[in-house]
Amino acid sequence: MAGDKAGIYALCEIISDPMMIKAGYDKYWNDSEKNVNRLGVKINLIKNLVSNPIFREEIKNTPGLENLAILKFANATNFMVKNDEWLIIKKLIDNRMGAQV
Repeated sequence: MAGDKAGIYALCEIISDPMMIKAGYDKYWNDSEKNVNRLGVKINLIKNLVSNPIFREEIKNTPGLENLAILKFANATNFMVKNDEWLIIKKLIDNRMGAQV
């Protein structure tokens, strides 16, 4: 999501090495992307935050996250997170989910 809805919507784990994946193998691909081979990875959904995401404003205002890459390169999709940043994000997720990540 972009704009005022931008934020963290899920926590996922990469479970494969990069490989060529044929787009359109499930209902979530739009028609213009079907039957196109793309480099991708398989992921495992660990935490779904769609109903209670951590919005960009909260991230930006959380001490220790003010230098997070997503705040500087908002047009990208995936971002490296330093260990100390991860621990802060993990705490935000734990607080939302009421359980340990």
